[in-house]
Amino acid sequence: MQRTSSSFRIAIDLNIYDLTTLNNYLYWFELGMFHSTIEIKGVEYAYGAHDMPTSGIFQVEPRSCPGFMFRRSILLGTTDLSPIEIYDLMEDLASQYTGDAYNMISPKTLCLPESLQVAMVQQPLEYHSSEDL
Repeated sequence: MQRTSSSFRIAIDLNIYDLTTLNNYLYWFELGMFHSTIEIKGVEYAYGAHDMPTSGIFQVEPRSCPGFMFRRSILLGTTDLSPIEIYDLMEDLASQYTGDAYNMISPKTLCLPESLQVAMVQQPLEYHSSEDL
C-alpha cells in the first residue's frame, strides 16, 4: 500500500468489550472473556461470525458493538493513512477474515486488530494484562 504525503494523523483505538458480566468478578483473578474492535476516525471495525464464506468484518457505531458491554479504549497509536487508504486496507483484509472462519476461542479473533495495527502504525500490537482493562 502506497502512503500519501499528508501531514494529518488519525488516532487508532482498541475498544474492549466484556462478553459476560462475570468479567466484573474474573477481573480480580486477571481473567476475563473479551471482544475487541478497532476504532478509526469515528468508525469501529469488528470481526464476527456468520455462515457465509464472505467477509466477517463489519462496521458499528463506536463503543456500541451489539451484544457486548463496552469496557474501555486503549490508544494504539496514530496513522497517516488517508480515509481512502484505510477503506482499501479494510477491503484487502475482508477476504482474510470470513464470517464462516470466525471462532471465538481461536487466536485469529484478535488478529484483525493486530493486522490493522501493523499495517497502519507500523508496529506490533502491545498486549495488555487484564489489570490494564
